[in-house]
Amino acid sequence: MTKLSIVIPMYNESALIADTLAALVPFCSGFSCEWELIFSDDGSVDGCGEPVKKAGARDARIQLVRSEVNQGKGAAVRRGILASTGDTVLFTDCDLAYGIEQMGALLQHHQNGGQAITLGSRVLHAQGYSGYSFARRIMSRVYRVILSLYTGCPPFDSQTGIKCFQGDVARRVFSDCQTDGFAFDLEVILIARALGYTFEEFPVKVLPLPDSAVRKSRVRVWRDAWHMLGDIHKMKKRIKKRGYRDN
Repeated sequence: MTKLSIVIPMYNESALIADTLAALVPFCSGFSCEWELIFSDDGSVDGCGEPVKKAGARDARIQLVRSEVNQGKGAAVRRGILASTGDTVLFTDCDLAYGIEQMGALLQHHQNGGQAITLGSRVLHAQGYSGYSFARRIMSRVYRVILSLYTGCPPFDSQTGIKCFQGDVARRVFSDCQTDGFAFDLEVILIARALGYTFEEFPVKVLPLPDSAVRKSRVRVWRDAWHMLGDIHKMKKRIKKRGYRDN
C-alpha cells in the first residue's frame, strides 16, 4: 500500500466531525505509507467543514472538497473518490459506523486478497444485523433478492457503507457513475462488473453507539426505495447504452 486514501462523505455532521478527525488521523498515521483524508461535504449548512479546513491548514494530508448544494450521498462519495490519489481507496460514513478496528481488518484483507474491490457485508457477519428490527432484517433480505433478480448480480450487501478499492479501479468506475442518491452503491457494482473487475466480500457489523448518542439515518424506507428503483432503471439503461459487457 504505497498511498492510502480514505474518503468520508458528510452532510451536517457538526456533532460528529471532531471525534471522526480524532479517530482517523491516528488510524492513518499507524500505516507505514503515505495517506490522505478526503472529507466530501455535500452542501452542509451547519459549518461541519470548518474543523476540516482548520485541520487541513495544519496538515495538508487532510482535505475538504465541497458542493455548495446538497446533491446526495452518491454525488458526495463520487466527488471524494475522484479527488483521491491513493493506490488504495476506502470510503465509509462520517459516523464511522463500522469502527476503526473493522476498517483496519478490511484494509488488510483487501491488501492480502488481491481483488480489485472489497465490499463490506453485514450478511456474512454473524452479528451483522444485530440491533436491527425483525421487519428491517426482512426488508433488507427482500431488497437484496429483488436487486439480484433485476440486475443479474449476486445478492451482494450493496448498501453497506464501507468499501475498499484499488485506487485506479475506484477512479475508473466512479468516473462513469452518475447516480447521486443512495442507489449509487449498486451502480458502482454494476459498472465494475461490466468492466470485468474482481470482487470480494468481507464480514462487518454496525457497532452500537453509547446510550447518550443517536445515529440518525437519512434513509426514508418507502420514499427512498421508490427513488432507488427509478435510479436502478435509469442506470441499467445507461450501462447498456455504453456497451459494457454483461458478465
